[in-house]
Formats: sequence, C-alpha cells, structure tokens
Amino acid sequence: MITHFFEDFKTGDAYDFAIPAMSKPEIMAFAAAWDPQPIHVDEEIAEKFQGGIIASGYHTLLVALRPMLATVMAKSANIGGPGMEHIRWLYPVRPGERLQTKVTVANTHASRSKPDRGLVSFDVETVNEAGIKVMTLQFAAMIHRREPAAPA
Repeated sequence: MITHFFEDFKTGDAYDFAIPAMSKPEIMAFAAAWDPQPIHVDEEIAEKFQGGIIASGYHTLLVALRPMLATVMAKSANIGGPGMEHIRWLYPVRPGERLQTKVTVANTHASRSKPDRGLVSFDVETVNEAGIKVMTLQFAAMIHRREPAAPA
C-alpha cells in the first residue's frame, strides 16, 4: 500500500535504523559470491592486513539500506532513481558489530518537465556501536506526486 508520495518528504526528515550484526560466516559467504577479495574470505590474509575478516563495503551498503528500502521506500510511490553518489567506506565493519543507519532527506525538487513526480535526495550515514562512521553516501529517488502539479 502506497502511503508516501513526493509531497510527504520534507527536507530534514530523518529515519533511524538499527542494523542487525553480520556474522563471520555471513560476511564470508557474501564475499565469496560477490566480492572475493582476501580480506573478506581468507582468514590468514585478513588477520595480517586488517586484524581479521572485515565485511565487504557492498555488503555493508546493502544491509545498511535494507531497512529504509523495506519500510519507507516500499511504501512510497517510488518509480526509480538516478543512482547513488559519493559512497564512502570509512572504517572496516567486523563480524558481530551492530550498526546504526540514519537516512535524512537532503532536499526535494519537483520536476518541471514531468509534473506527476519529483526527485527526493537522501543523505545516509552509518556508524558502528562505538559511534565511528563506517559509511556515507547519497542517493535519490523519483517519487510520484499525489496529484500532478498544475501547468505553469
């Protein structure tokens, strides 16, 4: 059921999500399938270079955004987006760490050429349980308006 339209997103709105900890087997299985670098899949090499296995940045990205996608975005009149920008993996995520993600509406922009929609931009910050930023990024979504804007 759609409950969030373009007009419902306001600059400064924020959503906070607790992220379930990833286990070492989960981290290694994801990496084996999608990012098989030694620091994610080889315990000996990971220990030497990172002090142990660390999660793939892509894994961190997906688990950090999933709650937003499964709640707010799943209920929005989202019709797609132009992508993500400025993804930064700032600090390694280790097995068992609990993360917290805050997603903030950075701005909204009604489309002039397509009055049935607007663009909502989001800033994302994920921190570990010590409060250290582990990831930041921006993404945007095109969201249908409840009612198309009147022609100018």
